[in-house]
Amino acid sequence: MAKKKISKVEIDPMIMSLFSYVSFLALLPLIWPPKDATTKFHAKQGLALFIAEVLTAIIGLVPLLGWFIAAILSWLWVGLSIYGIFNVLVGRKRRIPIVGEFVDKIKIT
Repeated sequence: MAKKKISKVEIDPMIMSLFSYVSFLALLPLIWPPKDATTKFHAKQGLALFIAEVLTAIIGLVPLLGWFIAAILSWLWVGLSIYGIFNVLVGRKRRIPIVGEFVDKIKIT
């Protein structure tokens, strides 16, 4: 009986980069680490944005003032996600404002 060859699942780098900016899908680069530098860059930014979204959800647990702050920040994160997706689609490698400063601290192998 012949041994079956196990193939690795490969995801298109552009698709992986797009997934990086869609909320919890930013965790995909942790499961399938990207190979090229551009995809790693977008994966790190998406992960930083996802962490900011989680922190915003925690702030939203505080009644009244927390709800107001979380609502504003949530719209900000949506806008930054759209900006990141646009950068992927046009092939740019630009840091997104605010969370882009923390990208260098994230290590993806």
